[in-house]
Amino acid sequence: MDTREVTKILKEYNNDRISIKETLQRLEEATPLDLYMSEVSLIEEGFSGEELAHISQLFLILVKGSSKEMLVKLDQEHPIKRLVEEHERVKSLLLVMEAHIKNKDIKTDLEKTVKFFIKTIDELKKHFDREEKVLFPRLNDQNKIGRTILLKEEHGELLDMRDELDQALSEGIPDPDDTQEILFDIITDLRMHTFFENDMLYPTALEILDDWDEIKKETDKIGYCEFEPM
Repeated sequence: MDTREVTKILKEYNNDRISIKETLQRLEEATPLDLYMSEVSLIEEGFSGEELAHISQLFLILVKGSSKEMLVKLDQEHPIKRLVEEHERVKSLLLVMEAHIKNKDIKTDLEKTVKFFIKTIDELKKHFDREEKVLFPRLNDQNKIGRTILLKEEHGELLDMRDELDQALSEGIPDPDDTQEILFDIITDLRMHTFFENDMLYPTALEILDDWDEIKKETDKIGYCEFEPM
């Protein structure tokens, strides 16, 4: 679809001029690249984070599962496949952590839970570096810059929450209510973050970038995540 047409439809939805049903019908032929470029246009026009979050709920429906189709075509060592597989590992860990927090007395095992989260986020720094130092600059060179700025900011926010947990540990026994809120914030943010990258950013990168051998050399130098079992 034409980016201008997709952007126009998204604006109409954001302004409550059309229903979500009509919006989804009119955008059913839109590809992840179409949606990505339309969101870049909205960012450039000054749409707020709240407005973009509202619109992103549509993307959850429109491009759900596109990453699975994408992975079938990729070599096991492809940089994008490695990124997606790390996301899948993170999503599994989040499910375990969420069940742990909900179903057990968090006060009993709080320190262990927090330390595990910190180690998980620490491992993700290599994942973030491969995106920020290798993938994002190439997308920016193709004038696909808008979303990469927001994704980098989200990386920073996740690292900030990691630091909050670490600070809480250093001060003694963390407050259960405050700590649980931070943990759930991390879970929520990581889920939305990994969705957008898996189903929109990565398919867009595969469509517009072509120097994957060089990208792999650069990402190999940074290294890959080695998550501890829960």
